[in-house]
Amino acid sequence: MEAPVARLNFDKEGRHSFSALLERLIADEPESQDSPLPRFVVSRLSLSDGRLEISDEFLDEPLVAHIEPLSVDISNLSSLHAQPAHYRLSVRTRLGETLDASGELTLDPFASNGEVALGNLKAVTLAASLSRLFRLDSSQAISAPPPATIWRLIRTGRLPEPYMMLLSKSPNFP
Repeated sequence: MEAPVARLNFDKEGRHSFSALLERLIADEPESQDSPLPRFVVSRLSLSDGRLEISDEFLDEPLVAHIEPLSVDISNLSSLHAQPAHYRLSVRTRLGETLDASGELTLDPFASNGEVALGNLKAVTLAASLSRLFRLDSSQAISAPPPATIWRLIRTGRLPEPYMMLLSKSPNFP
């Protein structure tokens, strides 16, 4: 696919523009969660020169991001058990921020491993994105986590316990 354009919007309640569609798909699923995925194999899926517009009104200061170009390459994507696909993702924002990721993923069970590289990330983008998870009022203070902690968050999706305890006190933390 060449030069597709997509828009992803989050409203003030945090629902995204695909929420209704996903809710309908989930409602149409069979009762059994144990049923396997339908069998399929896609030898190559490629998206190049894509553009993604994201707006998030859920945040205190609405975030608008323009991602262009967006490139994705996936080879050997399969629903077969433990069959890895290889992927490469490349993203650049209008601010010059980059995300490059590559590795393997499986759908049954769902798992992914690989490498992620962030480049030229702006503090304002990171702060706006993280404010979706937690809020601090002016009477509280938190120092920026060290680079190793940020990398752990990106790599594992979890922060060390002291940060988790602080975030868990936030009304916005899941």
